[in-house]
Amino acid sequence: MLKDHLKNKNFDLMRINPFVRKVNKAFTSWKDHNIPLRKMYDYELFVLLEGELNFTYNTQTITLSSGEILIMPPFIMHKEFIKKDASARYFVVNFDLFYSPERAKWTVEDMYLNYCREGVVKMDEDPKYMRKDENAEVFATPVTIKVKSVNSVIEVLQKMYEMRIRGQSDVMTEKDNIFLKSCFLQVLSMLLNEEEVGSKNKYGEQIEQFIIFVLKNYSTDLDINKKALELGFSPNFFRKVFKEQIGMTPFAYLLQTRIGEAKLLLAKGAQVGETAKRVGFTDALYFGKVFKKYVGVSPLEYKKSIADNTEFDVF
Repeated sequence: MLKDHLKNKNFDLMRINPFVRKVNKAFTSWKDHNIPLRKMYDYELFVLLEGELNFTYNTQTITLSSGEILIMPPFIMHKEFIKKDASARYFVVNFDLFYSPERAKWTVEDMYLNYCREGVVKMDEDPKYMRKDENAEVFATPVTIKVKSVNSVIEVLQKMYEMRIRGQSDVMTEKDNIFLKSCFLQVLSMLLNEEEVGSKNKYGEQIEQFIIFVLKNYSTDLDINKKALELGFSPNFFRKVFKEQIGMTPFAYLLQTRIGEAKLLLAKGAQVGETAKRVGFTDALYFGKVFKKYVGVSPLEYKKSIADNTEFDVF
């Protein structure tokens, strides 16, 4: 459990007041993953959806696989890499455990991204960010967590990611930041007690496999019944079990995932027809009907609302 890795076993967890600096969902190959040897100035949380992500520090190597979570504390020299001919899909969150107005002005772009390019072997240390404070006194080493099911964590991170995309990082309001903080506290509470993340239902592993399958393949023509049979269920029984555990049918979960991804593409300027194809809809009219059912407005209206900074609820 996460609390077993605290530097000070008597640390009062009620002191935690997190600030979420950046939420990103990456899908990258070994050729495009240009991360130099570096020390972080804040925390990073990784949740692997697909593939493997590797970290080396102090002669040790961590290999993070699908469904595993890693927290990288600040000021630990490490190298992040993907093995040759491989790729990885994952969420990554940059955060502070303790909010400060000064640190809240720091951006990931200034702190790290200028060094994440081909040819940069090692990131230079910037004195502006090298001042250690209470954030550096919680975890001494990277923390890896293997949980039985990560669907609850993934769902919260997806909401955070959508909010961060809508906020465009440089115009986040106080309301947006409080939303991100509340979501991230949910994630931390799940990680503090692994049993809360892991499903106690005997079908939890199969449900997790289906969720990962959808996240990897939502843009293709999925056969849910075939996947249910591969997992050892009849289609009707799997539908019943999935709805009991997740609160919706497998098909509804697929549609929700596709619409969530569609919102992100539209927010980035993609055309409606292109977006429909990229998230797995062969019929643009059907895509429009489904989108409006879940979001409350048409794809075009949603795209315009993003351009006009008009807010609509996200799921």
